[in-house]
Formats: sequence, C-alpha cells, structure tokens
Amino acid sequence: MLIINVAGVALIGLIVWWFWLYKPGDAVPGDADLTIVVENGVYNPARIKLAANRAARLQPAE
Repeated sequence: MLIINVAGVALIGLIVWWFWLYKPGDAVPGDADLTIVVENGVYNPARIKLAANRAARLQPAE
C-alpha cells in the first residue's frame, strides 16, 4: 500500500512540474541565417522565433 501512495505522490509531482513549473529555454530569433542541427533526435536550437506573416525557408544541412 505504501508503494502505491508514494508512486501516486510522485506522479502528482511530475504532473505539477510538467504543466505549471517547467519553463522551456528562450527561442532563438530566426531573422538571420540559422543552422538547425539534429543529433540523436534532438534539435539544436530546439525553439525558433519567426515573424508572423513572413515567409521562412527550412533547408536540410549538407
């Protein structure tokens, strides 16, 4: 019974952290040329900030 209670409290803590406490890193402005690197399924930079109503082009790295 104790294990179930501890697991429940841990799950509640994870939910609170995920929805209310987690703050993602700042977005990188996409005004200049920007290279996005994908390594092991992780994008770097993970967030990009683009201007609204302006065209943007994403090209694969060579």
